[in-house]
Amino acid sequence: KQLVSIAAQRYDSFLAAIINNGSLPINVKILSWNYDFQFEKAYSEYTTNNSSLESLQIALKVFPSKMNDFNYEPKNFCIYKINGTTSFKTQENEIVNPTDDIAMNSGKFMNLIPLIYDRAVNQKSLLPTLQFAWEKSSLSQKTIETAKADIAKTEILVVIGYSFPFFNREVDKQLLASMKPKKVYFQAPTQEVKNYPSRYLAVSGHKTEFIEIDDLSQFYLPAEL
Repeated sequence: KQLVSIAAQRYDSFLAAIINNGSLPINVKILSWNYDFQFEKAYSEYTTNNSSLESLQIALKVFPSKMNDFNYEPKNFCIYKINGTTSFKTQENEIVNPTDDIAMNSGKFMNLIPLIYDRAVNQKSLLPTLQFAWEKSSLSQKTIETAKADIAKTEILVVIGYSFPFFNREVDKQLLASMKPKKVYFQAPTQEVKNYPSRYLAVSGHKTEFIEIDDLSQFYLPAEL
């Protein structure tokens, strides 16, 4: 049995919809507050080098990650993990993934856990790269600043299942202040989605066109895309 074999269906469907002739759209930028590898797992089905986490993150332009530095190219698809990612960094600031093979056998991965634990807890030679943005670590701040520059010309914003919680308010203000979208789509369950526009407005101050989407079967793709 493999440790990782199938990504969450909505990630797979999303990538299947936007990939064109093997390429990802340069006008799509993703800000994620998650720190998992769902996008990497889903993308592994669409590339020949399909099990190397390192290669997948390079292709997806994941920030922060082991190989992608912060010299981003505006004409690239990018994924910014605002709260970091499930990895570690050494005292020399080198990022180390918990595994470099997302299709690794589960038994082999379980054998790695004690080694990682020993380095992180006993030897103190590894520090988590998973750090909440509001903690203002140097890594998260660098990710946020890079993202802000990249999303400055955003015209259409799609907010998927994000409720603008109070503890992220300062970070959200920074990100939203860097863009002034002409239209904002909010995707969430029926009873929740009605609260999203007012929360967005309170944080951003942007008065624009709001559209509520309560169909959760797939990640929403706007017609403008």
